[in-house]
Amino acid sequence: MRGMEWVRLEKTTEPWSERPARSSQWARGLWLNIFCFCATLLTTTVFGFALAEAYQHGQPLDEETWLLGYRLMASSRGQVWTGLNYSIPLLLILLAHEMGHYLQCRRWQITATLPYFGPSPTLMGTVGAFIWIKSPIYRKRSLLEVGIS
Repeated sequence: MRGMEWVRLEKTTEPWSERPARSSQWARGLWLNIFCFCATLLTTTVFGFALAEAYQHGQPLDEETWLLGYRLMASSRGQVWTGLNYSIPLLLILLAHEMGHYLQCRRWQITATLPYFGPSPTLMGTVGAFIWIKSPIYRKRSLLEVGIS
């Protein structure tokens, strides 16, 4: 009995000093998600501004309008924030779509990351969003529900 208590005590105290804190790993990964989201918000806002400017002047969308948006963003002028009418709905659609996948992964106990957003200086301001599924999917039904959601 005495030896069993000692072994149990040893197992509970020793690994804690060697094991990295789980919350710090989660927070470190969360900062990357937040940074990518903020960068995508900026690029889609500039693209929305460029679309609005091109439409307002009756011209096709070109590189000059994009560059104007980035210059205005760098100089902290308020004109570029008119692009939020484009960027917020677009990012909400992407977020809702990816959170559907993420929540189904949580429901089926599949390990997955929160959504990552991909900024793009030209295209539509973004290349989209994705989640990274880290664990294998063993059931066809769970794969179907995660994919459909």
